[in-house]
Amino acid sequence: MKHKITKTTVDKVRDLAIRTGKRQYVFDVELSGFGLAAQPSGKASYFIEYRKAGKRRLTIGRHGPFTPFEARNQAKVLLGEVAKGNDIARELLTSQTVQQVFDSYLRHNAKNNRYWRELEQCVRHYAEPILDRNITSITRADIAALIDKATLRAPSAGRHLFSAMRPCFRWAVERGHIELSPCSELRAPPPPKARQRVLTDKQIAKVWHGSEDLGFPFSPLLKLLILTGQRRNEVAAIEWDEIDDDVWTIPGQRTKNGKLHEVDLHPLAMKVIETVPHQERLLFTTTGRTPASGFSKAKRNLDARLTDLPHWRFHDLRRTAASGMAALGILPNVIERILNHQSGVNSGLVGIYQRHEYRAERRESIMLWGDHVAKILEA
Repeated sequence: MKHKITKTTVDKVRDLAIRTGKRQYVFDVELSGFGLAAQPSGKASYFIEYRKAGKRRLTIGRHGPFTPFEARNQAKVLLGEVAKGNDIARELLTSQTVQQVFDSYLRHNAKNNRYWRELEQCVRHYAEPILDRNITSITRADIAALIDKATLRAPSAGRHLFSAMRPCFRWAVERGHIELSPCSELRAPPPPKARQRVLTDKQIAKVWHGSEDLGFPFSPLLKLLILTGQRRNEVAAIEWDEIDDDVWTIPGQRTKNGKLHEVDLHPLAMKVIETVPHQERLLFTTTGRTPASGFSKAKRNLDARLTDLPHWRFHDLRRTAASGMAALGILPNVIERILNHQSGVNSGLVGIYQRHEYRAERRESIMLWGDHVAKILEA
């Protein structure tokens, strides 16, 4: 269909796309080749369409960052270059920065889960020196230097960066931004040696009691890490609506494997939760809007109080819970389900058919572990 593309037109076309569940297009009646595309999600973008060795379409930008007026002016410039015989699509593809290509890669591929958020954070942090450079200027040596530097800062960081950059540059090749990927001949850094740190019963008690000097939110948060064995970020972002009686349901968008996960809560965990003021959507927040942060500072403060405790990390509490359950005779496949691991005996078809099989066993196991922690604290 054809209309003059104005704010009113954008709103109408977006509404139509949402209502029909189908992508909608409209072309401008005044500027030939200028168009608008609206997605069923409600997102809309401006583009130009022209012929050069066949029909081509080039996106100008999203509605929002671009107004109809700004997009029309940009379309005039681009269509003017086409009229001069210039291959603007090729020129634009090869003139983009790494940052621009990475943003496009995320828009086309990213899902709203923790993996993609961590991937984006990793690239923006460790690849910062090359983000403003033209993507065609990036060499294998550039990527290797970034990976080496990241590996020196943290054993797993270089591996994570490589895992993030390689598919991005492969996508850039597919889209015509570059001819060859600078990652194509690079090998992933070896995986870091797995940590085996597990706290003893006495050390668990020291961490529990020592955390009380930290106050809210880190004292109750740390205690729930011990009692549930769940991941730090999952516990930090817990919401009141996720707790129903003594079961905490973590939605799939907040779990590492993207699957909804039910966590049984021991009576001791419920007592810890009862100490948290019910004022906001989140249990552990100091802003009222975002989950608690500042774990490094809290850990330093706790270490200052526990000078006789050998080096440990928050994630060691999760490993400690798993090891403690195993010591209590709990089967590995049940522990895997409690931790929401999707590996080992619970992967593939077995994982699909066993998804609900251990519900009673998981609850019994959490109660056994909670009872054990309670005895440790009494001793």
